[in-house]
Amino acid sequence: MLIDGRVTPQELEFQETMIAEREAEIREIETGIHELNDIFRDLGTIVEQQGGLVGISPDQHRLCTANVDVDNIESNIVSVAQNTSSAADELTTAHEYQRKAGRRMACLLVILIIVIAVVLLAVSWRGRIGQHGLTRRRSYLSPDVFKDILLRAAGQRCSR
Repeated sequence: MLIDGRVTPQELEFQETMIAEREAEIREIETGIHELNDIFRDLGTIVEQQGGLVGISPDQHRLCTANVDVDNIESNIVSVAQNTSSAADELTTAHEYQRKAGRRMACLLVILIIVIAVVLLAVSWRGRIGQHGLTRRRSYLSPDVFKDILLRAAGQRCSR
């Protein structure tokens, strides 16, 4: 309010805070415009790179960006579809290999168990045969012992 053509200190303070807020908002808008400018530059660079992939010069690209973008998107979709199909085939093949490897491992495990069982049975039977005296043992007689046995056998025949 004006009192005698002068601005009151409260009004002056209010006006200064309003000016400071407006300056802060203007700076935020300026920062946003700079960020938007950077985004558009990056987008322009990306569009030019994609145009180069299709084989169009940057000038031609500017003339037909809509067609190039559609063609590029379409080719990317076709490429993704092909890659997905081939990935599905690879997964199927890998699943078959894994299943066959599991079968082979099971077969090898069964064979290993059978071999271990046969070895354990052989060791077990050999020990049992040896314990019960069923093994044939060779004993070598010294000549003196052999002569003594012969004389005893001959003596028993003569006495009869």
